[in-house]
Amino acid sequence: MITQRVFRGLTFAIALPIVQIFSFIMAVGNDPRDLAIGIVNDEIGRCDHGKNLTNIWSDEVTCHFANLSCKFLQSFEDFLPLQEYYDSVLDASYDVQNGKLRGIIHFNQNFSKALQKRLEKSKNTKDSDLLASQFNVFLDMSDRPIALYLQKRMFDHFINTYENIMRDCKYSPKLTDPPIRFEEPIYGTTDLNFKDYMMPTFILSLIFLLANAISTPLIITERLEGVWERSIVQGVKTEEILLSHVIIQTVVIVIHTAVTTITFFFIWNLECKGSIFEAIVLIFLNGFDGLMYGFVISIMVDNHSLANYCSLGGFLPLILLNGCIWPLEGMPKALRWLSYVLPTTYSSISLRAIIYQGLSISNSQVYNGYLISIGWILLYFIITILGIRYKSL
Repeated sequence: MITQRVFRGLTFAIALPIVQIFSFIMAVGNDPRDLAIGIVNDEIGRCDHGKNLTNIWSDEVTCHFANLSCKFLQSFEDFLPLQEYYDSVLDASYDVQNGKLRGIIHFNQNFSKALQKRLEKSKNTKDSDLLASQFNVFLDMSDRPIALYLQKRMFDHFINTYENIMRDCKYSPKLTDPPIRFEEPIYGTTDLNFKDYMMPTFILSLIFLLANAISTPLIITERLEGVWERSIVQGVKTEEILLSHVIIQTVVIVIHTAVTTITFFFIWNLECKGSIFEAIVLIFLNGFDGLMYGFVISIMVDNHSLANYCSLGGFLPLILLNGCIWPLEGMPKALRWLSYVLPTTYSSISLRAIIYQGLSISNSQVYNGYLISIGWILLYFIITILGIRYKSL
């Protein structure tokens, strides 16, 4: 019976982090798909991309454009395959209000001709032609991540398509470049998504939660079943009982750390620019933080219901304040300083510095995370020892 219980416990310890990690990997940070957009094209109506409706030709004087709206719409098809055509913006707005569309793209009647005049006359272009040479995008901003995603993708595809038009006209494609240039990033890559930002904090929050979950009910269960009192009567010291639990549960934390590290760094191929050993130690320390936090709860309360309330009630503010969901810089300054002393906040900054910046433990941005983690472990351990002695009086 004991062997079966141990086997089930180890299976749970290995399977749970794998399920949690793959749920995160598959659900967070991927580009939205199957987004429907409304098209109101007053220039040509419905574009039939099976026919070459777009015309760009040059004579000895200038370059002529025709039906460029279709060329831009065709470039949007890789991320906006569901394009619904409407006769007016008002009709399309009705479907946006009903949740059928994510937004509307409206091309003016003289879009191509106005764009040609804008290119030819530059500063002498009339205001009416300037307005007609731009297409209007109305987005549903109630879903902000999707709206920002569409904004960025539309802008990038517009620039790429406009550059191709300049090449077809034998003009320099640099004419389309906005007067700002983002160079190669100092740290990270230009294709990092929100999943990459969340991943270090998620790893530490997960390992903290798993360790907390296994340690919270231990001492409560032993007290309710009388095991604790029988052990003391037989001459076992309370500190020895606690130490035995710490040693046994440390093995489980090692398993959690190993499973998390293997899944992220070796199966999912998350590149670690710094020392993988330093990252593993930091992950383990946060797991030990969660273990000791669970012991504090287990000592302070007398039943499982209250322990679950304390555990879950403390975990949600931890997630909200440690920068997992949103950057710390978005918080009020006083709350930001409070978040820095939480167990997983600065550790997340340190882990992100190790993974993406390649910094070592000699850097203050890294060793501060170690120091805060060790400090919380010592604080939880002291509180646990004092709580045990107080309840033994």
